[in-house]
Amino acid sequence: MNVGDIGGKGPRDSVQDPAPIPGNGTVVVSIIDNAGSNSYNLNPVEVKVGETVTWVNDDSNIYTATSNDGIFNSDVLFEGQSFSYTFDEEGEYPYFCDIHPNMVGTVMVVTQDGEPEA
Repeated sequence: MNVGDIGGKGPRDSVQDPAPIPGNGTVVVSIIDNAGSNSYNLNPVEVKVGETVTWVNDDSNIYTATSNDGIFNSDVLFEGQSFSYTFDEEGEYPYFCDIHPNMVGTVMVVTQDGEPEA
């Protein structure tokens, strides 16, 4: 696979492109190292329903952000590349790096008012 082959649309609301400047409703998670639960910075990350998480590879190694349940998968991210996913349902979304499975993180998605649904 060539580095140039990585961009484009992924499953659902995901996009993989060079690191964007986030706008309102976007939270950036930096991938910084192969250091277990400290590999993703912010971790855990909390967003509201309808908001987007953008993972940015800020390291020279390759990584992924892959949900445990298959809802999102960044594919391989090279240094400086990013992957975004918009969360449309409340819940807890654990994820890991497919290349380094010891790297783990969690996205917590809450309702717009910040409270769990009844």
